Amino acid sequence: MVAQFSTGILAHFSISIYKKYQMTGENHPLKGLWYARPLIEDTFDTEKLAKHMSNHNTPYSAGLIKGVLTDMIACTKELILDGKNVKLDDLAIFSVGIVSRKGAASADAFTLADNVKGLKLRARATGELSNAQINLEGQLKEASKYSPDNSGAGGSTPGGGNGEEENPLG
Repeated sequence: MVAQFSTGILAHFSISIYKKYQMTGENHPLKGLWYARPLIEDTFDTEKLAKHMSNHNTPYSAGLIKGVLTDMIACTKELILDGKNVKLDDLAIFSVGIVSRKGAASADAFTLADNVKGLKLRARATGELSNAQINLEGQLKEASKYSPDNSGAGGSTPGGGNGEEENPLG
């Protein structure tokens, strides 16, 4: 399936590959149950993304595209840390979220030190990249070469081992 975006770049919708994994952890409420985890085969950094974009029948070089993307990233960081949302149409709205440590009994009892753990980056799908649209256009296919009993990718870290455990139930 091919879609035309406003940039003139063609995007090919393909099948997402997944692996089965079993939740582990002595006290985990989902221990022993099996779920699907996306198989991520590659990560595109800014340079690799620029090269990919330059191969989509554009008159712009990978270097020029990388420069624009680098400036966009810097400006996005600046704006979200200044309390603004940044919306990239048909991709995501980026903003800063607050990670709470615990609630306070009253407004007077609230302190940053006691009640706030820190900040986090939030990205919410928007436009053509909504969760509903992904569900309509996406297809899943199980990876062909792996053993679901040998969870070498990390039994209970479905997000790829970044330290934050993903809830497989959404």
